[in-house]
Amino acid sequence: MSDLFEHKSCPDGITVSSIKDRKFKSGCIVIRFILPLREETSSAYSLLVDLLATSNRRYPSREQLTERTAELYGSSINAFSYRVGDYQTAGLSINFIGDEYTIGGEVISLTAVQLLLDCIFDPHLENGHFSEKYFQLRRQELIDQIESSVNNKRQYALWRAGQKIFENEPCAYPAMGTVETAKKVTLEDLSEAYRAMLSQAAVDITFCGGQDTKKLEERVLEAFAGLDRSHVCEPVFYAPSPCKSRPASEEEAMDISQAKMVMAFKSGAAKPDIYAEKVMCAMFGGSPTSKLFVNVREKLSLCYYCAAGLIEGKNTILVDSGVDTDKIPTAEKEIIKQLEAMKNGDFTDEELYNTKLYVSGAFRSNYDSMGDMNAWYFYQFVRGTSYSPDNAAELIMSVTREDVINSAKRFELDTVYVLKPNEGGAGN
Repeated sequence: MSDLFEHKSCPDGITVSSIKDRKFKSGCIVIRFILPLREETSSAYSLLVDLLATSNRRYPSREQLTERTAELYGSSINAFSYRVGDYQTAGLSINFIGDEYTIGGEVISLTAVQLLLDCIFDPHLENGHFSEKYFQLRRQELIDQIESSVNNKRQYALWRAGQKIFENEPCAYPAMGTVETAKKVTLEDLSEAYRAMLSQAAVDITFCGGQDTKKLEERVLEAFAGLDRSHVCEPVFYAPSPCKSRPASEEEAMDISQAKMVMAFKSGAAKPDIYAEKVMCAMFGGSPTSKLFVNVREKLSLCYYCAAGLIEGKNTILVDSGVDTDKIPTAEKEIIKQLEAMKNGDFTDEELYNTKLYVSGAFRSNYDSMGDMNAWYFYQFVRGTSYSPDNAAELIMSVTREDVINSAKRFELDTVYVLKPNEGGAGN
């Protein structure tokens, strides 16, 4: 347990975390609503938090709310929506300067937290409904954001690959939804999503900064106290993705100049040693000295980029690469070959040590940023642990050669997705 970190469970599916470090001159409060990820509701929840973050009853427009946050020493309210395993995590956060750094010792932390709570619990309504005007504006912004991600062909390939890799699993759906699902959201859908979010979502609240947050915590919990939360969901973040009986493959053509290949490797249902898995994945393709970078990209020049990433809770490693069409078969074989090398222990003690230094250093760098510390401890909550970056770095440094080999042996090829250029295609 970190000296900086405290975590507790409260009634009605609410958890509260506090991260305190005197070096931070500002504060941050994050309120996360965690709900099952569903194709039919993902756009509505994303749109809902975007709308809530831009107005409330006292400040009914984005301009008025921005004016008010500017008066609070440049505070800011932000919305977010992302996927964690088979769940959608959507919510709001506020950043504000610490009370001891204001002019004349003005206490703005309580004002800031109330402003955030007003956005959530006292939204701007017209005749009992969200404003039609601002609903239309925020929906178009969401559609634009989704279209922008589709235009990024690397992102698009990862999304389309995910649909094949996690077929019939909730995590196959994007947290923002699709252009089609976003266009279908109505004002009635938004009202229904709002009621469901307040009454059914698991809620994780994090306070981070350099000052005591007891009064802020009391204020936030008071706001939730009056709600009927008798049917709250209980997230189960560990849900390994089933391995296919034989590797699946899919190709798609698009007007692009460079092919994108995404390969998924899965390890089945057994719960892993997550820190051995992190070292193995970093050595395979997640560091500047990894086998994929050094061999596939640099020595063999098979890919423009080639990187591996671990999807925790799904027991899945994704390798995504940019590659010329004529090199796809060779690149695929070489990527598999590099994983086989990991399974056979074909790496030096120096490679292992340097990888562990890289990963442990990345962990410790979280101390430099309030946002990073906030995210760090949220994912500790997701794992059901409470390791500090230092604690986790020590676990990384204790990973052995045998741990890495055993971790690599768990993974087998599950899916290959290729986004290929059309004949004469040009683009991203």
